[in-house]
Amino acid sequence: MPSPEIANQKIVDEIKTRIAGLDYLRGLAILLVLLYHCTPNKNPDLGVSSLLFKIAGFGWLGVDLFFVLSGYLVCKMLLEIKQSGRSLSLFFRNRLLRIVPIYYLSLVVILVIYPILTDTEIPSLKDSYPYWLYLSNNIGGMNSSFY
Repeated sequence: MPSPEIANQKIVDEIKTRIAGLDYLRGLAILLVLLYHCTPNKNPDLGVSSLLFKIAGFGWLGVDLFFVLSGYLVCKMLLEIKQSGRSLSLFFRNRLLRIVPIYYLSLVVILVIYPILTDTEIPSLKDSYPYWLYLSNNIGGMNSSFY
C-alpha cells in the first residue's frame, strides 16, 4: 500500500493533467485581448499595413474564447474529482489559494501603492469596501451610481 504522500501526489498529478492544445488556445485568446487593448487609434482601412489592426479588431473574441475554455477545463477537473470519489474541498482550497492572494495584491497595488506613487488621494474605506469584501459586482448591480 503506498504511503499517503505518494497517494496524494498521484491525485495532484492526475488533476494537473492538461490538454496542451487547449492551453495554447487559451494563450492565443489572451494575446488577442492584449492586442485588442494595445492598439490605439485602429484604422482597419489602411491596406496591408493595417493587418495588425485588422487582427486586433477580433480581440474581443479572446475574452469569450478564454472563458469558454476555462469553464470547460474547470468542469473537466470537477468531473474527474467526482468520478474518483475524492473530496471537492481540495479543489476549492487550491482555487482559493490561487485567486485570493493575487486579487488582494492587485487591490493593494491599485488602491494603495499607485495613489501613493502618483500623489493622489487614497480611496476611503467607504468607497473601496466593496472591493476589499469581494462584493463590488453585487453592490454595483444594486446601485447604478456606484460606478
